[in-house]
Amino acid sequence: MLAWVIFYVARRVKEAVQLEMAAPSQAAKEASFSPVQSRGKSGLKGGETNEPVAFLPVTPATIQDGGWILSFPLVEPHMVLWAFTNNGVSADHAKGLLRPALAHLFAGSVYKDRISHSDVKELEELKRIRESDEYSQREKSGMMTVVASAYRTSKERWAAERDEWMEEFTSWVVSLGVKDPVALKNDLLLIQPANPPPDPKPPE
Repeated sequence: MLAWVIFYVARRVKEAVQLEMAAPSQAAKEASFSPVQSRGKSGLKGGETNEPVAFLPVTPATIQDGGWILSFPLVEPHMVLWAFTNNGVSADHAKGLLRPALAHLFAGSVYKDRISHSDVKELEELKRIRESDEYSQREKSGMMTVVASAYRTSKERWAAERDEWMEEFTSWVVSLGVKDPVALKNDLLLIQPANPPPDPKPPE
C-alpha cells in the first residue's frame, strides 16, 4: 500500500511540475527574449563621454521604437529610461536601448516568479499531506520526501537557467560601455516587468 501511494503521488507531482515548467513562462521567454550573441569581450567603449557603444546598434528606428514604448501607460519603460540617463546615457540613446533592456528584464522576472511559485506550491502540497487524515505517518513521510524531491528538481533547473540569463544580461550591460556597468546593472535589476515590451508599432 505504501509503495502504491508514493508512486501515485510521485506521478501526480511530476505531472504538476511539468505543467508548471512548460507554460506560459517558457513560451513567453522564447518569444520575447533572445540571448545576447556577443559577450562584450571586444569592441569600442564609451570612453570619457560615457556614451555607450552597444553591440546592438542604436539607430533612428530603435530610438523611434523606444518613443513608441514610452507612449504606453506602463511605468517600467520610464524606470529603464531613468536608469540609463542616471548612469550617463543620453536620452535618445536610452530610448534606443529600451526594447532589449525590457526583454532582458522580463526574462529575469519570469525566472524569479517561476522559482517563487514553485516554493509556494511545494509548501502547499507538503502542508496538505501533513494535515491529511487519509495516510499513516509512514505514508506521509514517503510522500513528503517524493514531493520535496520533485520540486527541488524543477527549482534547480530554473535556477540554472536564471544564472545563465544573469551572465548574458551582465555581458550585455558591460557591452554598452558605460563608466560604471555595475551601478547600471543594479539599477536595472530593480525593475521587474510583468510583461514583455509592447509589440513594435505597425507600419502606417
